Amino acid sequence: MFRISIVVALSMVAASMASTALASDNVDVATTPKNRVNHMRELVTFAVDELDETATSDAKKNAVLFLMRVAWHEGAQLTARRQNGGGPGRSFFQFESAKAKDGVDYAVTKKVIGDLAAAGGSTSKRVEDSAKDLVLGSPWPNGGLIEKLLGGEDEAVDLFGIYLARISLKRIPSSIPTDLDGQAEYWAKHWKVKFDSDADRTAKIKQFKDNATTLDTHL
Repeated sequence: MFRISIVVALSMVAASMASTALASDNVDVATTPKNRVNHMRELVTFAVDELDETATSDAKKNAVLFLMRVAWHEGAQLTARRQNGGGPGRSFFQFESAKAKDGVDYAVTKKVIGDLAAAGGSTSKRVEDSAKDLVLGSPWPNGGLIEKLLGGEDEAVDLFGIYLARISLKRIPSSIPTDLDGQAEYWAKHWKVKFDSDADRTAKIKQFKDNATTLDTHL
């Protein structure tokens, strides 16, 4: 039993050291699409391996693929951590404050707030305290930690955004579909959510699928 405890403790230390190293290892938005994709996939895979530890290999691969497709689409092919036109979207996943708060609150509920905080090189208390200032329909608070980690300023940490995105998606009862059509609908229903009209929803889903097809050429 004691030996097992030591092994578990060492594994936790190794994981913490790995996440700390990755926390300072952001995607270079100025490099080639192939390099951006490869780098992002390493970070996403690391996050999924930790947060979906008991999932099957196929389920993990599917989660990685969907997260990659969302980030590629939302983040202008992994080149933008801030929404174009001065909008509130932050990180490659384009979090707004309310969605970020929901994700942090769920991390607390599921007792993975420590993993989320470590991914951002921070502490559970600092992340939880920052989330308290996030209000539905309100802009990001000035100087807030979570916005900074998501790319509001130079302190962006891509791994934090990835962890928050995966945790946020875990709030959804239904599993991530395995086909592109299903994933596009899943994105529209659970991530994008709001559209100007039915026609706009149809057009945005097509854009998601087109972007996914482009991404797949770099995977």
